[in-house]
Amino acid sequence: MSKTSETILNAPIEKRIKYFEDYTTSHATLIDVYQKLELTINYPSNIPLVFMIGPTGVGKTTLRHKIEGEILKEESSNMENDPGIIPILGVEAIASDQGGFDWKDFYYRGLVELEEPLVDYKTDVTHGKESKKLNTNLNSKSNKATYRRAFEKALHYRQVKVLIIDEAQHLTKLGSGRKLIDQLDTIKSLANKTHALPVLIGTYELLHFLNLNGQLSRRSQIIHFHRYLAYDENQKYLFIKAIKSFQNKLPLERTPNLEDKFELLYKYSLGCIGVLKNWLTRALIKAINNNDNTITAEILEKTALTIAQCEQIAAEIIEGEKQIIQYNNDSGKLEEMLGLNIEKVESENEQESQQNQNVKGNKKPGERSPGRDTVGRDNFDL
Repeated sequence: MSKTSETILNAPIEKRIKYFEDYTTSHATLIDVYQKLELTINYPSNIPLVFMIGPTGVGKTTLRHKIEGEILKEESSNMENDPGIIPILGVEAIASDQGGFDWKDFYYRGLVELEEPLVDYKTDVTHGKESKKLNTNLNSKSNKATYRRAFEKALHYRQVKVLIIDEAQHLTKLGSGRKLIDQLDTIKSLANKTHALPVLIGTYELLHFLNLNGQLSRRSQIIHFHRYLAYDENQKYLFIKAIKSFQNKLPLERTPNLEDKFELLYKYSLGCIGVLKNWLTRALIKAINNNDNTITAEILEKTALTIAQCEQIAAEIIEGEKQIIQYNNDSGKLEEMLGLNIEKVESENEQESQQNQNVKGNKKPGERSPGRDTVGRDNFDL
């Protein structure tokens, strides 16, 4: 028997599907990353940039909406006193179909999100020109500069404290003649002029930025939104817990036992809650259209990502996780670079050399080195 209310079960198909689409589960990793991000936003301590990095489909956009909603709630009294205040702004960095990232389009989208009046009637004060259809010439340098200044002013006057750039890996898609460092300089310039804290949310491709500037890498806050790992018993338990929370919200006559299908669900979701949620949504739609009262293993298999898709995502995840581990696990390398472990290494070498001398000096001619003779036969020695 389903745990979903009778009202939802008897609702039209579109409403039942939207009910599940709108549901989010506050699973353990989401809560952990949210708390880290919230702490960083509230106490930035001269942090120039915040990077929230994780695999595709792990739930980064869900977390973005959650943090935006919480900050708006916290600032509600200030916003009532001054309706012009917008404390947090989220803008998606759209991939350009022309190959490089389009900053003019980004500024335009930001102004729309800020509900900037007359966004299509901006004046280029540098050249004293005015156009009612600035968006008809996307390659105009003056137009981009005009929108940039308008965006900077809007961030300042709206008192935006946090600027979230979602899908920020698209910033690494460069056109000819541009350098990756230029993208970072643009973001830092925005932050300096507006005092808004930039939070870049994206895939592991964002790690390219951290290799460009040692000072920036040291001062920036890196938050890893990782997937659940099946070989870790605690994480496996938490992933199954998330599965159960989803299955209890499926608007079907009979609640499916998804917990017993852990291996199948993990294999095709790769431990990413967002991928799992999208998959279960597709399965729900298929079950409803088939007039099935529950989701079966057959439906799950038919609505899962293909093996090729999973392998591609898995390759990107594993490579990204390796880079994160390498980035975080550099203590010994750092000590060696700074010369902090030279005495330790020299001491170990001297001790090893002395031991070798003692062994050689105490031996008589023809005396064998200490060791244990093999008795019998090893299993593999046939």
